[in-house]
Amino acid sequence: MSKRTERGSVLLPVLGCILILGLLAAPLLMQVNVGLLQAKTSGEAERAYTYAESASAVYVRLIEAAAAEGVTGEELRQLAAALQTQLQAELTAKGMEGGIVIAVRPASGDPTGVDFAVTSGSGARARERVVHLALYPPAPGGGSGGGGPGAGSDGTEFYYRYAVVMPDSARNPVFNACGSGNKLADDAYSNTYITAQYEQEFESYFAYYRERHLALAPVPPDLAGAAGDKTESAALTVSGTRPGVSYAGDIELDSGAAIAVSALPDGAAIRAAGNLKSTTDAHSGIVLEGDVYVGGDFTFQGGKLRIAGDLVVRGDLRIASATDELIVEGDLLVGGSVLTYNSVRQLTVYGDIAVGQNVHFGNTAVIAAQGDVRIGGSLIFENTIDQSSIGGNLLVGGAVQFNNTLERLEIGGSFRIGQSLATKTVNRLVVGSDILIGGASNWGNTVQLLEVGGALVGGGDMRFRVSVNALRIGADFWTMGSLTFDNSVSGLETGGYLAAYRDIRFANNVYSTANGLSGFYAGGTVTFPSWYEWASGTICIDHGPPPSGGDGGGGGYTIGDRTSN
Repeated sequence: MSKRTERGSVLLPVLGCILILGLLAAPLLMQVNVGLLQAKTSGEAERAYTYAESASAVYVRLIEAAAAEGVTGEELRQLAAALQTQLQAELTAKGMEGGIVIAVRPASGDPTGVDFAVTSGSGARARERVVHLALYPPAPGGGSGGGGPGAGSDGTEFYYRYAVVMPDSARNPVFNACGSGNKLADDAYSNTYITAQYEQEFESYFAYYRERHLALAPVPPDLAGAAGDKTESAALTVSGTRPGVSYAGDIELDSGAAIAVSALPDGAAIRAAGNLKSTTDAHSGIVLEGDVYVGGDFTFQGGKLRIAGDLVVRGDLRIASATDELIVEGDLLVGGSVLTYNSVRQLTVYGDIAVGQNVHFGNTAVIAAQGDVRIGGSLIFENTIDQSSIGGNLLVGGAVQFNNTLERLEIGGSFRIGQSLATKTVNRLVVGSDILIGGASNWGNTVQLLEVGGALVGGGDMRFRVSVNALRIGADFWTMGSLTFDNSVSGLETGGYLAAYRDIRFANNVYSTANGLSGFYAGGTVTFPSWYEWASGTICIDHGPPPSGGDGGGGGYTIGDRTSN
């Protein structure tokens, strides 16, 4: 029997067993996702997204289980078809209107992605959500994947040949071998690497992250549904319980009492060609049972608002007063800026958030967004952000500022920042994939926990001004500038390399309780505290080749980000 036939005979039973386990886990995944929303609802958009996200999660687990066997493109398509059949049967058994389609892209050749499209509901209530999973084909030479930063390496670069590159040999004893605790071999160090060669090889490796940063640039929101000419000069007042309304002018929600608006046949509850605003704090609540389209600005005076569909605003969304809850069961799409002037105790969006310009939270905020968050301009938090979660990616075109405590923020996908990042105290920031920063980053106060499933990459200088208690990076920790720790570092763990284009500076202790790297590289000066001159074994190195580098054998597909629309 050929090696290929042996591999196939093992692979298919494995996939079959994992498929059954995955299907048993699917309902649990759905409940977990719903739980993140911190609210119960029958919204069709939320239901569709939950099923699509759960299906993609199961598919990822199947690929991971088969990765060691080198799953092929054709087997990925067979797997998608089998999973679609199984999940469609489950949805039908649950009495859900709609269906699921799992499509591998392209239809032939090396797959580069998988789309999970789920429709929930019927008629005007029907909502579709699509989760996109990126795939990177194996490298032509048989490496471990075609999408890694080391895909173009030839095995002669500094990160291949050495565990540590820095100009000062006096600091070599700071490093030892992970596990054994033994000192690194003499040929694991280079203290005389040619600067120009280092910079060239660094830039070549860094190009992968630069391309990923560009690829994740936020896409502007689709505002076509809010198009319309304003022909009416007088505002229309909406109050009480009533059918949906479409008006070629401004609409005012008389929010002194409860408001409930049902949907029109086209699924819209409110369609205003001009501005939409609530007249006062909606303590009794506003319920809009369909999509809301606004040709101008939407000003919400605070209180409670639930929209059972999409909220599409061509201008700005202004939240003027303290808001108990703002729930959007579809997508939140804003062509201008989102501006809040008081606390937002709960902003829940079951689809995506897409904003053409800036997002500015003037006071405290709690956010639960199940899809992607795309912001064309800057993202600014003036006060504490707490107990917040984003199920997909957080993609920002401009700068990001946390001007007060970041108490808790969890991001399921990547955190992409177009320009600079500035923070104060960070108590818990957990990112499932990469943090990619276009410019400099200034971590201005204590970092209690920064956990990144992928890489932490900066396009400029990166500085941690106060103590770092736990810094866990699943892949590389790279910066296209200098890296500075002004105070102590209690835990520094990376699954990849720690590397700086220029200097690396530790001004205080690097505690040895939980420090481990795959490599340590600096193009400029390396500084440790003066009392480290004779220190031994403070940082351990478990050196290995880069992801997708070299000409290894038996590799399969690399799993990329999950995005949604």
